[in-house]
Amino acid sequence: LGEAGCVAAELHAQGALESHALVTLVPPRVPHEALRALDAPLLCVLGEAAGQASEMAEALALNPRLRGEYFVRHFAGCRQDFLLAPGSEREAEAADQAVSLALAFLDRHVPEGVAAGVPR
Repeated sequence: LGEAGCVAAELHAQGALESHALVTLVPPRVPHEALRALDAPLLCVLGEAAGQASEMAEALALNPRLRGEYFVRHFAGCRQDFLLAPGSEREAEAADQAVSLALAFLDRHVPEGVAAGVPR
């Protein structure tokens, strides 16, 4: 979440972190070098930064190791911190959608049993 998503993406890109999939929720900005070096499926959820969403999608599209296994979801009209502190009913609904999207993405990409014991 936030800056931690950027750090996780960079660590994975450097080979210091192994993962089946990465989910970044409202990261401030993931360096393009890290996006081009990722080899695990990535979901990125963004708030107000529409330009950041298109930049990120373009950088990910240049990464052949992802084989198209990435998704950038921009929640237009939502502040960047809408997941932590929804400021309106619209942001609360967007936060629920973002969490559901993240869970579905992880269900698809993380083998059964790997996340055993993680509460839902």
